[in-house]
Amino acid sequence: MQNTGIGLVLLGLVFGALVWILIVWYKPAISVRQILRLVILTGLFGHLILAFVTPTFFAPDEQPHFKYVQYLAVHTSFPIQDSATDAPTNDWEYYQPPIYYIVSVPIYWLVDGLSDGNVYVTVRALRLFSIALWGVTLWITLLVLSR
Repeated sequence: MQNTGIGLVLLGLVFGALVWILIVWYKPAISVRQILRLVILTGLFGHLILAFVTPTFFAPDEQPHFKYVQYLAVHTSFPIQDSATDAPTNDWEYYQPPIYYIVSVPIYWLVDGLSDGNVYVTVRALRLFSIALWGVTLWITLLVLSR
C-alpha cells in the first residue's frame, strides 16, 4: 500500500509541474480567469484520481469517518464517543460535528442498497459525494469573491 501512496504523490507532483510549466510558458497569453480554470480543473483531476485510485481505507482516518456515516445509517441515532484516537475499533471520529455525516447518510443508503453492501463501491460513492461538496463550496466561494 505504501507504494501506491508514493505513486500518487509522484503523479501529483508531475501533473502539478506540468501545469506550472504551461502557465509559465504561456504567461503572456493566459488571463487570470484561465489560470483559475486550470487550477480548478487540476483540483478536480486530483480529487478524481484520489477517489478512484487510492485503495479503500488507505487514508489513516477514512475508515473511522466511514464508520460514522455507517453508524448513523444503521442506527438512525448519534454514536457516543468512547474510544481513543487510533483505537483498533476504528470508531474514534464520532466527536466530529454531524452535518457532513448526516448529509452523507442518504448516499450511503442508496449505494449500499444498490451494491448489496459492497464497501468498495460505497466508499467510492461517498468520495464522489465529497468531491461534489468541494465543487459546491468552490462555486459559492467564487460567487462571494466576484462581488
